[in-house]
Amino acid sequence: MLGLGYAGQSATLQCGAVGDDGWGWYYVRNNSTGVTGFVRSDGLTGVPISTLAC
Repeated sequence: MLGLGYAGQSATLQCGAVGDDGWGWYYVRNNSTGVTGFVRSDGLTGVPISTLAC
């Protein structure tokens, strides 16, 4: 694990895809910490279904 996001922090969505596990995965940058990485869709709120493919 690279980092944690907390309620109230925002993230910049870079891209997203549906993984082999059936979950949506998004590559994001935490705007508060600068940490980047993949987040499973249930760890985010307010993310549209259609996003740029990774």
